[in-house]
Amino acid sequence: MAAIALLAGCDSEIRTRTAVTGAGFQAPQRAATPDECRSMLDNALAAVQPERLGISSDAAGVTTLLNQWRGECGSAGEGAAASLPDEAGLERLFPGPERDELLSDRYVPRDAELIRDGLLFRRIAAHAARNANSDLERAVALFDWVSRNVMLLADDDPLPSTTPFHAALFGEGRAEDRAWLVAELLRHLQIDAVVVRPPGDYWLVGVPLDGKLHLFDVRLGLPVPSTVEPDGPFVPRPATLDEVLANGELLEQLAAGDEQPYPVDAEGLRQARVELIGTPSLWAPRMERLQAALVGERFVNIHQPLAGTAEAPGLLERVEAVFGDSLKSEDYGIWPWAMQHGSAAGDSAALAQGARARFEQRLRHFDAPYGVVGGHGDFDNLEFGWKHGHRDARLKQLAGEYDSAAADYLKLRFGKNVFPAPVSPVPPEIQAGHDGAAEDGFFWTGAALLEEAGDARDKPAEQRGLLSEAEGSLRDYLGGKSGTRWANQARLLFARALATRKDYRGAIAVLESVPAGAPQRATASVLVRRWQTLSAAAGMR
Repeated sequence: MAAIALLAGCDSEIRTRTAVTGAGFQAPQRAATPDECRSMLDNALAAVQPERLGISSDAAGVTTLLNQWRGECGSAGEGAAASLPDEAGLERLFPGPERDELLSDRYVPRDAELIRDGLLFRRIAAHAARNANSDLERAVALFDWVSRNVMLLADDDPLPSTTPFHAALFGEGRAEDRAWLVAELLRHLQIDAVVVRPPGDYWLVGVPLDGKLHLFDVRLGLPVPSTVEPDGPFVPRPATLDEVLANGELLEQLAAGDEQPYPVDAEGLRQARVELIGTPSLWAPRMERLQAALVGERFVNIHQPLAGTAEAPGLLERVEAVFGDSLKSEDYGIWPWAMQHGSAAGDSAALAQGARARFEQRLRHFDAPYGVVGGHGDFDNLEFGWKHGHRDARLKQLAGEYDSAAADYLKLRFGKNVFPAPVSPVPPEIQAGHDGAAEDGFFWTGAALLEEAGDARDKPAEQRGLLSEAEGSLRDYLGGKSGTRWANQARLLFARALATRKDYRGAIAVLESVPAGAPQRATASVLVRRWQTLSAAAGMR
């Protein structure tokens, strides 16, 4: 009914046009036409493109436009609670100020960011999972993509956690950032994800499919294995909760060593709490109304009903269906992390001083290169500024446009010390932006080659060539002097390339160089044990 009401509203000539100022909505002036309603949406979608938002447009301006559309075309208030639980459920799930944001009719900057995120994530999901043949294969493909493309940071890393968009853009984040990005990518393929939290500090991600909950460890970047003995270099199918409860040895395979047991066991999972991943924007009725207007070429997935019907169950009903009567109301809730970090990246002023400075420093890399952006004639008539080429290259890479991204990275690497003549001496912040972009590009070139090799898995000769190129690029990065920020992730990817062509001894040697105390060390230890078993089995044959 909400969709019908909204579309009818856009075609109606009885809507009144309002003037919007900084103070909000003023008195009606004239009726909005259908073309004007469509134009507002087109302008909003153009402004939230990942290549534009935060550069040539901002979330506040988009919010103003959406609220103008809401007032003139959006049937505000109709069907407001259709996709939400009842009052008691709302009070239990949203006891704090998030409830006001959830129920508000007015669009907020977080909504604009959600649309921007959706435009990027649908590109990533479509490319990363295009070779999968089932929802479970798609879930594994997207989880593995995040593990390869988002380096795990230590909890005390100075770079603050932000949103899934910046985790993807920056290529780094904490376990929580990885989990949130996995959930968002899966959502764009109509696949749910939840946090599974046993007693203690360690938790897993669960993906409910076909009545089973499949388990993933985002810290390790590995699915929970479904077999006790390795059945390949990587884990092709994650274990289900039922399988783990019946066989605790499956979890033991993720132990970092004999003296470092895995922090989750079957008994803990029997007591686990389930947490839904999302923000008030994702579940808000106002976004449901906007979703109904984004049809055809405008479509982007920006709303997830919490509650539904027997014919179209919402997220709550789908999760409850997996657990049956064993899941009581006190056993599930909303994941606090997304609630706490949902708008930090969109408004860096919300960060603490030190964290804000580190966030802006990292963001500066994506502004590179610095050069001529306007004007004509001699130097006195030229305009200089950031050209955002590194951001464009990274967005291409994320969407699977590897060749174009690699060419752009090469320009950034070899142009890191090239500046317009008037920029002398070079300010430290400009040089730092160029240096950071160059190091990113050096590492990401090898990472992109590895992704291309994965895409060529049905073409063995081509895949071997790409794997060799990826290994060479990652080896050059590790042996170079351009920086070390990506070193341990480069080792993981280098080892994956070697293991893909079953050079387990070489892969093990690479992983054994991951230093103790590094966030990647636990993953390296688990993979070394897995590949040692496979190497021994191959030797026996």
